[in-house]
Amino acid sequence: MSASGVNVLPPVLSGRVTNKNFTFRYGTVEIRAKLPQGDWLYPELLLVPFTHKYGVAPYASGLIKIATARGNLNLSSSSQDYSNKVLYGGPILERRCRDALLRHALTTEDWGNDFHTYSLKWTPDLIVLKVDGTEWSRYSPGDKGIVGLLPESCQTSAVTYQAGNKMAPFDQEFTLSLGLAAGGVTEFPDLPQKPWRDSASKAKLHFWQALDSWYQTWGHNARLVVNYVKVTAV
Repeated sequence: MSASGVNVLPPVLSGRVTNKNFTFRYGTVEIRAKLPQGDWLYPELLLVPFTHKYGVAPYASGLIKIATARGNLNLSSSSQDYSNKVLYGGPILERRCRDALLRHALTTEDWGNDFHTYSLKWTPDLIVLKVDGTEWSRYSPGDKGIVGLLPESCQTSAVTYQAGNKMAPFDQEFTLSLGLAAGGVTEFPDLPQKPWRDSASKAKLHFWQALDSWYQTWGHNARLVVNYVKVTAV
């Protein structure tokens, strides 16, 4: 990998652990973790497809965010909070409407202040997300399957899942993927305080040039700490 023109080397090297030796279809996942804090950091507690039964295009075979919270302690627009107080997650089915099914849970405390237990229940009939035993998001497929939960303008990919059941693409083998990332072009809206724009050709460069503003927020809490992971397959 080398830099060329407006393309710089990735400013931050992030880490991810994906268990390719263990896959399952339907079951429960429980992750006890302390989420990171620091500007433009975000954890990824994911269920990712193993065989890409419905294609390798982004999200064609589905992905489930079990839980995540942005690391910024202060980040908001005039109408919405995007800080570490907001837990969000859910299934992703389609790139153009990537965030259409994501749900949010807002608290008065930052999620990265302490350990919490983030869990997923995945059955042939529903997907349920819980935190510390409390349900905060539920998805039950209707007549059109789980893809029918998308807004009508986003259901163009429904034909892709005709070979599956009502939970498609979540009717195949998945595996866990845990990681910590920074910046990127998916998790942070283009707010005035964000030093880069997702669609800009120099997005990575602008992120790097703002090093002095965000790196100083990466203290001892700028880590994803996982206490344990439990998976029960059915």
